[in-house]
Amino acid sequence: MKKQILKKLLVLLCLPIISFNVMATLTHGSIKGTAVGLYDQYNEGTINLASVRAGKTCDFKVVTIGNKSWGLTNLTGTTIQGNGWSSQLRYWGGAGFTAKTENWLQARIPSTNYTLGTTTATIPLPLQLSFLQEISSNEFTETQRVDYDVTAKNSAVMGDVAAPVISSCTATNVTGTSATLNITGSDNLSDLFYYVTGNGITEVLFLSANTISGLTPSTAYNLTVTPIDFSGNEGTPTNVQFKTTPQVAFTADNLVGFPVMTVTFTNTTTNAESYEWNFGDGSPISTATNPVHAYQNPGTYTVTLTATNTTVGVTSSLVKTNYITVNEKPTLPVGELLYGGNMENANFWLVDYLNTASGSYPASTWNNTANVPAAGAGGCLYVNSAGGSNAIQYAIYQKVSLIAGHVYEFNGAFKDFTTNLSNFWCEVFIGSQPAGGGADYGGGQTQIAKFDIWGTYTGNRIDGTFKLNANNFTTYTASATEDKYFVAKMGTWWGSGYQIAMDNLSLKDLSLTTSVTDSKFDNYTISTSNNMIHIENVQAIVSLFDISGRKIQSVNSNGTYSSKKLNAGLYIVSIDGVSIKVSLK
Repeated sequence: MKKQILKKLLVLLCLPIISFNVMATLTHGSIKGTAVGLYDQYNEGTINLASVRAGKTCDFKVVTIGNKSWGLTNLTGTTIQGNGWSSQLRYWGGAGFTAKTENWLQARIPSTNYTLGTTTATIPLPLQLSFLQEISSNEFTETQRVDYDVTAKNSAVMGDVAAPVISSCTATNVTGTSATLNITGSDNLSDLFYYVTGNGITEVLFLSANTISGLTPSTAYNLTVTPIDFSGNEGTPTNVQFKTTPQVAFTADNLVGFPVMTVTFTNTTTNAESYEWNFGDGSPISTATNPVHAYQNPGTYTVTLTATNTTVGVTSSLVKTNYITVNEKPTLPVGELLYGGNMENANFWLVDYLNTASGSYPASTWNNTANVPAAGAGGCLYVNSAGGSNAIQYAIYQKVSLIAGHVYEFNGAFKDFTTNLSNFWCEVFIGSQPAGGGADYGGGQTQIAKFDIWGTYTGNRIDGTFKLNANNFTTYTASATEDKYFVAKMGTWWGSGYQIAMDNLSLKDLSLTTSVTDSKFDNYTISTSNNMIHIENVQAIVSLFDISGRKIQSVNSNGTYSSKKLNAGLYIVSIDGVSIKVSLK
């Protein structure tokens, strides 16, 4: 068998190079091998000529134009192996042909044993080539080396004078950066390749369906496809035209949270001029480039961005299915009105900068564990602002539902990290929603707590509860049963910057009867071990959330509840509508 294969190769490579009726003058080298034997490979290119693999062969085609080569292999009697590559074109040059250049053929054709690849490595002269093939996991074989003249048609067929013909050529699966050319031509896959040029492209294609990558989004392409056989006969070129689409891409800063959940979308689309956003919640289409959207209700939402390039006349859409998840808010402890008062998750809060010049906004970090008040627990909200001549404000707010005649009290942990804090205030209000867009907080509100420093404060940094440190503190009595907004804002005017931490913000209803308490957890023994949360003597539905509000588990427990294995962190446990925070270390 080995002699037959070698004889076939010798006949193939020793045929005279004859070309008839050449219709063009493309200078190229080409070589092909059919049913080429595979031998044991070892020592980086040495093969054992006595170890030809029975029933396992390799067909190959190589075309060289200038300093670039295109290679195709097709295995018979075995299958493609390997994760990163499975076929390798090797160029051999230098004294004794001992120097090799390896070129991986990494593009695999689905449902076949074909691999494709290109190389722009320096081509040695004189030149030999071989193919390394992986025929099972970490089992490598290699063909014999054959001489290859990159200026000649090494695989010419005596008497082959017929020019190949393209009967059809279309472009499908067009994206922003790729397109598939579908070509029907004579001698397809046996003695034919296609030379593609235009729009800066120079490619050789071997198959009937070929994906061209690396295209420019939103571009009109007009490509010329020329059929050429390995004897050098060139057929009549044909043209194929198509337009690539915009390359649509976007990200979001918030994927899971609670209503109202504000999401900032960052548009990274290229080569587009206008946009339409469908947020998936029935809200109006947005034409903003980088929109900010507030999801009002729990649910899972699919987001679609459609981008258009009007100059070229192309449109493309990217659909991210079930991209945004808005969870039901966990039940608050009895009497508490504020969600997210542990300041470990921004999803509960709306944020504004209230009359602060753009570019001067303070930096804020939620769930900050490096700078925390002594009276806090877990992470906190840390706001870091530079000083300046203008008001530099930061405000957080959320809707609260009040009952007529009930009395409400605010409290929270508060710590100043600023050196020489000056001309600073922190105020808490019950009232209307801030206007947003940078407007200062106007009328229609009642201040219930205020802490401020005018001049410069050089004493010990303040670290305590807001109620105790506030120089103006009152409770709030609701005049009607209605929804209002809790607003906490801070700022400086003609003073220093400020580095302030807040934690455990609470707005309590003091008018509830003492029989209605959140003492249910006093009846249970809660412990943690082996990365789990355990609750003893519970006969109820136990729901477990992470601190972002993503539901982890919900079970009907009868006796002892043990959670799934968890990572270290803070979790919310809810039993029959009452919630508590549990720290797992």
